[in-house]
Amino acid sequence: MRVYVYVSSFDPLRLYVFEDGLARFASMKYSSSMKHLANKFMHLTNYSVNKRNADYQANADDTVCQGHKWSLKALWNYMKRQGINTNAIWESMKDLIIKTIIWYEQHL
Repeated sequence: MRVYVYVSSFDPLRLYVFEDGLARFASMKYSSSMKHLANKFMHLTNYSVNKRNADYQANADDTVCQGHKWSLKALWNYMKRQGINTNAIWESMKDLIIKTIIWYEQHL
């Protein structure tokens, strides 16, 4: 999942979270079996890796729930149809973003 954040100030902390982002999926179904540990198509979501897999599905429209790259809005819509509380997930993600930025500030 890729979420974009703009930090305009650290003191006071002021940041903006773009409400849409990207969700990328590996081109092979996940397995926790040790025999699949080296399968990069199963464990990585990078386009540069997965485009080499014959099963990779390019997606010309990332707002549609198909292929291996969806917009975050498309993912939320899909999850809502499955009965998942996406608002709770989004609030947790924003909380994690804030905590990450606060932690990072000490290293500037």
